[in-house]
Order: sequence, then structure tokens, then C-alpha cells
Amino acid sequence: MKTNIVVIIGNVGQAPNVKYTVNGKSVASFSICINDGPKGTDGKYGANWFEVVAFDKLAEIVGEHVDAGSKLCVHGRLTVNKWTDQEGKQQSRVKIVANSLDFLSTRKETEEAAPVAPVAEEVSF
Repeated sequence: MKTNIVVIIGNVGQAPNVKYTVNGKSVASFSICINDGPKGTDGKYGANWFEVVAFDKLAEIVGEHVDAGSKLCVHGRLTVNKWTDQEGKQQSRVKIVANSLDFLSTRKETEEAAPVAPVAEEVSF
């Protein structure tokens, strides 16, 4: 039984970045925003950003069909990347490795949607 399972629903922040490894393996990365919590005094909801990465055929589907503003349900697992920065401090970043996606908006709805939030930082590999 798998114990590392995550399912999130949110809006894609910017068009996915699709790259290919030297072996021709496709890798897509994008950020997804989840509105969370009650409205603040400014009338806006809090937002949490998650970095998502997809591989192989799923990465190709992401590159072809996912745009900024797309509403998705992402099924996957959490991974933690750890490193030491230039100042010698330990850093870590949690990512979701997608196993599957459910499209919750049409392309037309995505094109008509207003920007969801400021652009998240780029996913590094």
C-alpha cells in the first residue's frame, strides 16, 4: 500500500516549462495555486503555491494542454529536494511528482480567466 499520496486542486500560475533530457525523456514543470483560508481584510483569499513536475507521456500532455489559469486536479506523491546554498545553509523544497491529472476547466474558460496570482518562482531540476 502506497503511503505517499497527495491530491490537490488549483489553478496553474504560468504556462508549463517542458524540457527534454539528453536521453529524450520529457519533463514538464509548473506551479499550481490553491486558494486557502478565509478572505482577509483586503477581500482576498490566502494563496499557497506548489511546484509540480511530470515525466514522460504525462509531461507531453501537460505541454500540449495545460496553460496559465488552467484548473487542475493533480494526483501524485511528495518529494523533498535538499541542498546546501552558497552561504552554507541547509535548504529544502517540496515538490509534487504528478502521476495523473484531471482537467477541471475548458481551454475557453482558461483563456477567459483572470490571472490567479503573482508568478511563482521557477522550478529547478
